[in-house]
Formats: sequence, structure tokens, C-alpha cells
Amino acid sequence: MYLVSGHLAKRDLAQLCLVCKHAWQLVAPFMWDTPSLRTVSQLQLLSRSVGVALPLAVDDCKCYGDLLFSLDLSGVADRWDTVDYDTLAPIFKYCPRLQELNMSGCQKLTDAQFEQLFTYNAPLCSSLVSVDFSDTYFLASSVSRVVELLPGVIGLKLNVTTTDDDVLVAISRYMPDLERLEIERCGVSDIGIQALDEGCPDLVYLHTEMCGGITDTALVQQINDREEQEEFDMATYIACHRAFYGDHDSDDDYDDYSDYDDYDGDFYEFNYDKDDPDYYEKIERDCRRYY
Repeated sequence: MYLVSGHLAKRDLAQLCLVCKHAWQLVAPFMWDTPSLRTVSQLQLLSRSVGVALPLAVDDCKCYGDLLFSLDLSGVADRWDTVDYDTLAPIFKYCPRLQELNMSGCQKLTDAQFEQLFTYNAPLCSSLVSVDFSDTYFLASSVSRVVELLPGVIGLKLNVTTTDDDVLVAISRYMPDLERLEIERCGVSDIGIQALDEGCPDLVYLHTEMCGGITDTALVQQINDREEQEEFDMATYIACHRAFYGDHDSDDDYDDYSDYDDYDGDFYEFNYDKDDPDYYEKIERDCRRYY
């Protein structure tokens, strides 16, 4: 039953929960690991439920919040005006094992409240490995302070935020295991990119689209420093800069702009859905196919 449960729809799992106590214990983790939140009322219900004690033992979990693995709040982004700190606080408090968090579009919280959600919940901070703060307007200083509390994060999205070089410096200091970073349309420069180059040795994916303060020199340095890494993928990395390399010159290095010439704009014709679980794989596939 455990193997089958992972492939069933939520409505089917709900029916399976009613069979017997043993079935409930097996199915409950699948019901709660990734809650679907499309309305504010669903979010409010989740907020009231995460701290409720489990009626039956499920491993070492004590409340429903212990079962949550991934939480996507972007589904209610267009109604963030009705979502306040009091709604989110219980979720952050009672979900200490959460590993994936998407707060994209969260715009009602104050900077102080944003920081408090993480400052007061150390277990959750230690558990998180993937975080999305895109399309938010928290001060860069607040983002930096939150970054300091998330040492285990390996995937971070800060697209269309106030992220600046100070945030990237904080990332380089407090997120040593970071592997993927998106900072589209942010006010960063070569200073921040250099800090990432020095402090995040495992970084293999960097999305810097429309970051006008970053020069080709900084990006080429990143590529030269990382192309020998076993996990580094040149096609995916360069795709995210919207620059493509050609046959490099006689010095066996990618050190000037001419190394990126001779490509047309075919890549721009592709439409990639960032919510697609195969987003990165599709970029890599098409880069290898056409470039």
C-alpha cells in the first residue's frame, strides 16, 4: 500500500484513509507532504491544522505540521492582501521538517514580520533546502538577515526583488552549499558575482537575466572557475545568462566576448515554464541540441 499511495490523487488518498487505522497511518504522510493551496480559505485552514496533534502515531511525528515536506504559497499570490502574519506564523512554527518553501508574491508582510517568521523558527530554517522569495519587496537588508538563518539551502530564487550585492555577499558567507541561484532583474553587479565565485564553490546554475550591472568579464570568470567541476554543466549555465559560447580561441579559454559569437536568437523562441518540474532539464536538452 505504501508504494501505491505515492501515485494516487489526493481525493483517492482521502478515501483510502477511511479504510482502517493502519491505512490512515500509511496514507497520512502522502496526504500532507505537499498540500495544494489555491485559495486563501485553504491556507487559513492549513494554518489552523498544522499544530493539531495526530490521532495516531506516524513515525516520530507529533502534529500534522510534522508531515509537511513542501509548501507552495504562490497559489494565493493574487490575494496576498488578505494573508497576514498571524496566518503564516503557525505554519512556520509547526512545520519544522519543511524542505521546500515558495513565498513568491508575498507582499503584505512587513520587513520585520518577514524576518520574524524565520528568526523564531530555527528548526524550520535548518530543514529548508529550497526557497523562493521572488516577486517580493522586502528590503535587501531583511533578505540578507534571513539568508544568514538558512545554511542548508541549495536552491534559492530571488527574481524581481531588491536583491543587491550585499545580499549576494551574505549568500556567499552563509550558504556554502548553494547549487542553484536565480536573481533575474536584480540590482547586482560584478562585486556580488565575485563573492559568489569565492563563497559558493558548488554553484552550478546561475540565472542573471536582465541584471544590467553584471559584465561579461564576471560571467566569463565564473565559467572558467567552474567548468572543471564534475557537476558543472556548461550548456545549462550559459543558457541562464542568455549568452552562448562558440569555438573558443587558441588560448583554450573563454576570456573575451568573441568566444560567445556566431549564435543566432533561436533560443529566445523557446518557451520554458519555470513551474515545470523538468525546467532545468529542458533547458539543458535544447542547449545541447541547438548549440
